[in-house]
Amino acid sequence: MQNIETMYYEKEEELFVEDYRYKLVFNFTSLPKLKRHFLKQSAFKVLSLDDLKKAAPEKEYCFSELLKRALCRPNTLWKIENAS
Repeated sequence: MQNIETMYYEKEEELFVEDYRYKLVFNFTSLPKLKRHFLKQSAFKVLSLDDLKKAAPEKEYCFSELLKRALCRPNTLWKIENAS
C-alpha cells in the first residue's frame, strides 16, 4: 500500500500531538480520549477494536479477517458465507 504511515509511541503524551494529516486512525489503546483528540485534529474516523468487532459481528475472526469485514464491502476482499 502506498501513502500509509505507521506510528509507534513509547509514552502516552506522544499520542496527543497536534497533527492534521491522519484521516483514518486505529486506536488499539484503552484511552477513550484519544478518539476525541484525533476527531478534533481532522480525522474522518477513529476506530477501536470494539468498533471493528461491532462491524463484523457474525463470529470471532482473526485480526486480518476482522479488518477486511469491518472496512470492506462483501464480495470484495471477503465472501459472504452461506447460512446452510
